[in-house]
Amino acid sequence: MRISLNWLNDYINLKAYMPTEISQTLTSLGIEVESIETFKTYSGPVVVGEVVECEKHPDSDHLSICKVKHIDDKISQIVCGAKNVKKGLKVAVALPGAALPNGIKINTGKIRGTASEGMLCSDDELGFGIGTDGIKELDAKAPVGKDVAEYLQLHDTVFEISLTPNRADCLGYVGIARDLAAKLQTALTEPPLKGQTTDKISSAKTTGVTVQNKDACARFSALYVQGLKALPSPMWLQRRLLAAGQRPINVIVDVTNYVMLESGQPIHAYDLRSIKGGKIAVRFAKDGEKLKTLDGAERVLRAEDIVICDATGPIGLAGIMGGENSEIREDTTDVVIEVACFDPRQVRRTSKHFGLHTDASHRFERGVNVDNIANVNERVAFLLQKASQDVGNNDVQIAADMIDSYPLKSKPKPIALRVSRLRKMLSIPALNVEKIKEHLNRLGLKLLDSTDDRLLFEVPTWRLDLEREIDLIEEVARLEGYERIPSQMPMLNIEPSYENPLIAFTDSARVSLARCGMHEVIHYSFIAAKDFDLLMIPDGHILRAHVDLANGLSDELNTMQTTLAANLLKAVMQNRRRGVRGSRLFETGRAYFDQNHKNMKAKPPSYWQSYISDKSRLMTHQAADEKRPIERPILAGILDQPRQGKSWQSEESSLNFYDGKAVVTNWLKSFGLSQSCRFEALETQSVPFLNPTAAATIFVGSTAIGYLGELHPAVSRNFEFGVGDGPVYFEIDLQRLFAKVEEPKTFVSELSKFPATLRDLSFVVRSNITHQNILDAVDKFPERSLLKSFQLFDLYSGNPIPEGSKSLSYSVAFQSISKTLNDKEVDKELDGLLKWLNHSVGAELRV
Repeated sequence: MRISLNWLNDYINLKAYMPTEISQTLTSLGIEVESIETFKTYSGPVVVGEVVECEKHPDSDHLSICKVKHIDDKISQIVCGAKNVKKGLKVAVALPGAALPNGIKINTGKIRGTASEGMLCSDDELGFGIGTDGIKELDAKAPVGKDVAEYLQLHDTVFEISLTPNRADCLGYVGIARDLAAKLQTALTEPPLKGQTTDKISSAKTTGVTVQNKDACARFSALYVQGLKALPSPMWLQRRLLAAGQRPINVIVDVTNYVMLESGQPIHAYDLRSIKGGKIAVRFAKDGEKLKTLDGAERVLRAEDIVICDATGPIGLAGIMGGENSEIREDTTDVVIEVACFDPRQVRRTSKHFGLHTDASHRFERGVNVDNIANVNERVAFLLQKASQDVGNNDVQIAADMIDSYPLKSKPKPIALRVSRLRKMLSIPALNVEKIKEHLNRLGLKLLDSTDDRLLFEVPTWRLDLEREIDLIEEVARLEGYERIPSQMPMLNIEPSYENPLIAFTDSARVSLARCGMHEVIHYSFIAAKDFDLLMIPDGHILRAHVDLANGLSDELNTMQTTLAANLLKAVMQNRRRGVRGSRLFETGRAYFDQNHKNMKAKPPSYWQSYISDKSRLMTHQAADEKRPIERPILAGILDQPRQGKSWQSEESSLNFYDGKAVVTNWLKSFGLSQSCRFEALETQSVPFLNPTAAATIFVGSTAIGYLGELHPAVSRNFEFGVGDGPVYFEIDLQRLFAKVEEPKTFVSELSKFPATLRDLSFVVRSNITHQNILDAVDKFPERSLLKSFQLFDLYSGNPIPEGSKSLSYSVAFQSISKTLNDKEVDKELDGLLKWLNHSVGAELRV
């Protein structure tokens, strides 16, 4: 919300405070100031001038040569192309040296051979952005030579504030001013309400009002105003709206927007001609009724939507937007001003259903001051009359009577406050009772009764957020100053808390998969219900035993996921649309299954049977709860085509099932499970979105931990990959994998009761070959089965060793844990070792 300092000064005198001080005060009150913008529309001399002469340019049909009086009655010649320029007009004249908001710098020059010493400015050139034709016409009483920005109050400071949803009273300037006045202990100036009314016209005789449901509409007021013209608003009104981020339209619409921003109360004005039958009714819509709203969209209404109707049907969507059939037009003269209080819950439901969030719905959803409805209506009428007079329309008449349907008048709410509890909560024992009363009285709370420790206050109707004792304590804290509350470290229990080991395991799984060249992505745990169809998951399959959200974020995010496949496939396709192929993505998350879903009662494929029976592993809590969804912690990865892009060395190659197998195997190696990992053909329809001829169940030992495969051709088409161009997908159950990593391992002792066979070997190698090079080669010896040790015992260089070479001597031991070795068995492995060392490091056996 944007707050203009010039406008705010109408209600509280802040001229003695710098903008930064005001910002700090607002923030201390809990009204966060996100930014401060200082507007200075131009630099240099732009002053009020008077056109004393105006003649047609001899060499142009549209230019005029003007003599303009300005600073110290000096007269400058200015060439102007505006149609509305004339003698006697007061104008905004930019003199040489001025720089305007649109980037124009004013210099002395010639136009069509005629000297021009400045420029007469339009609204756009002064920074209003209104887009009116011609130069700006100032009031005839504007003082010649006065700075235009000072005269029109163009320079302003605007605060961008962020409000918490409970502070509905601060959605208007008066509410902000009221809080500031209480904090700064200064007076609040309430805006004037009463305009000049007449008995010659009557609201009751012009329009009838019926409220059919008092719960949906607590109060509805209507006031008849006659003699209006849809003229451009006076400059003071346009300036205020522009500073608040509103676009001026005409005096009728602008006044309703102005009062909404001032009071926080939405207002709507109906063209009297559009109210058929002269009757207004507030009721629930009928199913199927239609209304074209002011945004041009036709809305099909429901029985739970509140509408404003005339004799023929809906003319407005209550609390949200008016109908196109009753909007203010250029020839509108007579209006009915509506100010009402609608049920916040009903407005919120309708606004969300239609995806229609407006300034009005934003305020109604948070609640409005029902006792202020009539005052706001009078304020609108007063400003319509005043603003119209400012632009030359003196014919506006206000009906002396107002229709006000208010059957169940609100009663002020009493709240008791214990002084002892306040002092304890704020840790300010010295806070006296008189100071507490003073703080709350300045906020509009009225003291009803008091004892030594108990104060009873009446809460004003504009403070909908004050409901309990703790709320009053917070109000005192706001005005007393949060900085006065002493800070103290709380007493903490230093007993250690232990993190679930699965969390640390999941983190290590993510890191190790990233080291395999995969990139992590993060999605919501929600998918669209239609994604199950795209994945070809049939009704009756366990993967369709999903949990529906009662209040989903959107139609695309209304169901909890049972697999991460949909979101990962969409991510890959989104990359492709941006020209990125070959993505390697993975994600960790949870799959959610509804225990009471009909698909859980059908017999699942064998791969899924253990998940259903083993609920304790899948639930978040150890205790089984039949109402909670079953949750599975999972990790999923996807490899997009191609394996390798086209280059000058090779053609593009496609990846397949075995590329996915290599990634999974390499990843499991980081947990020491690659030896016990195996892949078996996946049961048909076990995972419907994978190609049954290129998919497998992943086992570690006898436990199935996940599945892997190429995308089914039909699913590839559904996600727009194309047949033969789909990615490879795998999904792992982290809970089951963690159990395999954590289970006790069996180790075989290296001690043997059978003797070792020893051989001493000397090798001639190049001088740059190190002992470590030879040990590395021995470790990689593929036929190694009996070799027990390989230890260096001698290094020699010199005659008869050739120059540039050296001799390394090793003691080599061969041993078996099951028998005594014979020479033939030892020689076979030794011959293989000698050939391997010769091939790997060029080692020659020294004779």
